[in-house]
Amino acid sequence: MEYTYTLKYDGSGGYIGKTPIYSQAINAAKGYAKTYGLSVLVSHTWKNKTREIVIHPDETITHLWNGER
Repeated sequence: MEYTYTLKYDGSGGYIGKTPIYSQAINAAKGYAKTYGLSVLVSHTWKNKTREIVIHPDETITHLWNGER
């Protein structure tokens, strides 16, 4: 099964993009967050479990498992 990581603006849910490569998703989210001063949500679903992290402009990370906020 292929992973797809989805990147969105945190809060407004605006779509940034998708990639199957974890490191590419994380690096893109860090760059976007730092450049635009917005938190970025990175999520993927596997075996009916959603894994999400929020990358903040200061590059800190918040883990959100199973969509819990």
